Amino acid sequence: VERQVHPPGSIRFELNPGSSGENRNRVFYFRFDRPTAFTATLEHTGSNAMMLLFAGGKKGLYGTREDTETGKTLTVAANISNASIQALGHRYWMLNVTNFDSDNGASATLTVRYDSGDSRVPIRALPGNAGFEHLNRDAETLFEGARRGDASAMERIARFDSKNPSAQIDRSAARQVTAREYGFDRWDILNGHVAWESPGSLPSVMAYGARSFFDRGVARYRESFSIEELVEFTGDFTEESVAMLTKSFADAKARGYQSFTGEHLFAALLDNPVSIRTLRSAGCDVDQLRQELRPSLGTVPGGAFDGDVQASRALCGAVYRANFIPTLGREGTNPGNLLVGLVAEGGEAANLLERQGVSHGDLVNYVTHGIAAELAGDSEPNASVLGPELERAVHLAFVSARSSHHEYLTIEHLQLSVLDDGLVSDTLRSLGVDAHAFGRDLTTFVETAIPVAAEGRAPEPTRTFNRTMQMTVAKARSCNRVQANALDALWAFCGERDVPAADFLARYEISRADVAAR
Repeated sequence: VERQVHPPGSIRFELNPGSSGENRNRVFYFRFDRPTAFTATLEHTGSNAMMLLFAGGKKGLYGTREDTETGKTLTVAANISNASIQALGHRYWMLNVTNFDSDNGASATLTVRYDSGDSRVPIRALPGNAGFEHLNRDAETLFEGARRGDASAMERIARFDSKNPSAQIDRSAARQVTAREYGFDRWDILNGHVAWESPGSLPSVMAYGARSFFDRGVARYRESFSIEELVEFTGDFTEESVAMLTKSFADAKARGYQSFTGEHLFAALLDNPVSIRTLRSAGCDVDQLRQELRPSLGTVPGGAFDGDVQASRALCGAVYRANFIPTLGREGTNPGNLLVGLVAEGGEAANLLERQGVSHGDLVNYVTHGIAAELAGDSEPNASVLGPELERAVHLAFVSARSSHHEYLTIEHLQLSVLDDGLVSDTLRSLGVDAHAFGRDLTTFVETAIPVAAEGRAPEPTRTFNRTMQMTVAKARSCNRVQANALDALWAFCGERDVPAADFLARYEISRADVAAR
């Protein structure tokens, strides 16, 4: 089907509220005949839930999605290669702008730019796996080059910041120049583009999906929407979750509860080792939660009835949201992401955690990244995919980043933290590495080169941090170990490229093969 190809430049348009069903989104089409760096920026007002989605044809190449509920500017970027152009064939690349706010319309301005190698000042190609660490390394290299008076560094700065003498440039200015080189107006927008974001973090969008999930279940099973039908309908529960919910549904039936509510699910999770570990690692007093939940369970209507206990809207909402939460080292709908989904759904579970000063983000940090706000101590076997020493190292890295008011929790924080682990220090010693010098170099970098956050903001784990933690757990599994250790993390660091952590490993001649042999 022939489409109008959108030219570079800006276009202004209006979108209806998301509930209108019509004119709540616009789709723009593109074609490329040469390698191109593509950027699109959306400025908007009015809506509290906007999405910008870029992808190539049915293959969904370079699928990139940005969402916001805060009115912030959204930017997506992609480096279109010859191989991708050939793979897509005659199909179009598409950019979708959607307003999910059911009550408010949106006034939007979309600015599109694409540069090829013959452009006057071409955009630099953004690495496909780029995270904060990659960009910060680029900015730090530019900063150091300017301090040395390197000609290429001074030329780059003059191109985008002619009023700032290269010899006097500071790190903030170097970051700004780096952002401009990648086609972004500001450093914070560039970082937002590569930042790790909790999938399904937009409450309004997720609430719509959760309602639809429940309505489809009821329409399919009508009055028999029980635990068996819910498991069949979802199709992704782990055996542990099925056993937990089956027992809890039976208990609810014995007590005369016709509907299995969010309170019932929370009570079940308060007896599960994995979710208990998650709560304690987020700083919860689990015994107090059990005590405070009892009165709420007492208000749920009960009595003798025929038939099965029914899945409630709140339970379905928790299950729907859980499926969008990746869980470190675990698959499917498990007690960890069920807990996160339930709290995101709101209700009594969220209220009780709020009273203890624990947020949804605290739970996500542990479930997805292994970051404990507080060390939970001993627990049942397999309650955590991280060994106690590694969990302590991750916790200390987070504490260090938080006490330094750093904007991000990076793999350099974690790399510095694991140097104190016995397995890692023994390995470095066997390789003839001066661990003290290694630690001093890392400390200097972390203390000087990581940006400070706005007051009151906790450090956010980066995309690279999450990828490293996933590889760490995968390494342990490949060795038939249930829990990962700090040496697995060192092995994972060795797999990263073009980040400061990799530079330090290369400087001290530490390779993945060396670590794997230990």
